[in-house]
Amino acid sequence: MERRVMDMLKESLFAAERRSFKEVTIPIVSTRVHQTGGFQALDKAKEAGRRERAVVKYREQQGVVESMNIDLTFTVLFNLAQQYMANEMANEALNTYQIIVKNKMFPNSGRLKVNIGNIYFKKKDYNKAIKYYRMALDQVPSIQKETR
Repeated sequence: MERRVMDMLKESLFAAERRSFKEVTIPIVSTRVHQTGGFQALDKAKEAGRRERAVVKYREQQGVVESMNIDLTFTVLFNLAQQYMANEMANEALNTYQIIVKNKMFPNSGRLKVNIGNIYFKKKDYNKAIKYYRMALDQVPSIQKETR
């Protein structure tokens, strides 16, 4: 089951790499106008998310919660957030990053607050951007002076 999630995740990444667009046909009166929809990468990322949630639910039902692949969950969510950003869906990306950051099981997820800060910066909400940049900086241990 995890293999299917990984395959869908790979397809999403490959589609993003080649900037693969899907075509959407919108009928207007009697003619058809072709418009570029979203990336196929976003569709694949969403599908990977659905499949990953199905795997988690199945494992919970089987009582094997301890064997959950937290790295896969993180990767699926991170890819989804990235694909939302690639499609200029900042609010959806923001929500997805917030889910990652709030989950204490993901190590170093606090560093993704830089990405959240970048979204607020794009939205011209500079106060929130600075707040999240500072929060991300607080996540960097003082041992890593070069990063700080």
